[in-house]
Amino acid sequence: MPDLWSRLTDMKFMTGVIPDVDRIEHIEAEQFTCRVRPRFAFFSGKIRLTFQITGRAPPDHLEITVLGKGIGGAVSLDIDIRLEAKGDESVIHWSGHVVRKEGLFRPIGDSLISGAAAHIVETLWAGFRVAMSADPTDAGSDGKEP
Repeated sequence: MPDLWSRLTDMKFMTGVIPDVDRIEHIEAEQFTCRVRPRFAFFSGKIRLTFQITGRAPPDHLEITVLGKGIGGAVSLDIDIRLEAKGDESVIHWSGHVVRKEGLFRPIGDSLISGAAAHIVETLWAGFRVAMSADPTDAGSDGKEP
């Protein structure tokens, strides 16, 4: 689980698993900013996303705030991640909720945003698993996490 934790808190590693990335703007120890071009029926264009670690309790709890800004609107999400050891594997439990919507995002229902966010997160975790198993020696993993 320590290797999984180190990957989840490695902003450079995490930029490689964000779906629909157009470009990475900057990476710091506790945050990164990127531009994405999501494929949503209700939104076209690019969104600037900033992922910020806002809380951590190693080796099993992480809190992240995601701020998204697009032309004419913004959205803020809080994500809670908890790791659980299950034998030789680890399970990632996560939840997220919309904190704020502004501008053009305001009339979009929370259920639509949550559904889109769930799709993005599922794609992110799939990319995370692939990236972890691509270099198991470096990650210290057998490729089964998460």
